Amino acid sequence: MTPSLANVLHNIADHTDTLLRFLKEEGLDPEFVSRMEQHIFLEEKENSRQLKTISQHESDPVVQKLIDHSYFIQKMITDKSISRDLKLELLDHFMEEHQEWQVGNDPYPAKSETNSFVESQVSKGTLTESGSSQSGYLKSIENSGWTVGPMWGEGE
Repeated sequence: MTPSLANVLHNIADHTDTLLRFLKEEGLDPEFVSRMEQHIFLEEKENSRQLKTISQHESDPVVQKLIDHSYFIQKMITDKSISRDLKLELLDHFMEEHQEWQVGNDPYPAKSETNSFVESQVSKGTLTESGSSQSGYLKSIENSGWTVGPMWGEGE
């Protein structure tokens, strides 16, 4: 089954939100937090694999950015040297981007008139969070000026 970019985006956004809540809420059971972090880590490994599959067929910048988001989430879970403040800052930034992509409020206008992979999925009606078909849900998410950093593909 071909993974849906919308499903992966939704999954990564959920994980980002959950990790933010863990960092902001006090008094949580450490065993619960640890187990949930391991669950998120395993799901992010799967998200990375799905995104790599998608990226083989499409070069949409959102796919490239999500690969990095997934990698950084995994790194935040496993690398205890990353400060709480840095985690909060990164996760807040990721949430802003996820919300922009989900509602089509891209701050970077498309450089071409061609449809991106995400826009093609929208036209197929596969990108709504609720699972309903909404053509035009995401608009103008292409930014061909974005380049991938050295961590591309290191999310596993």
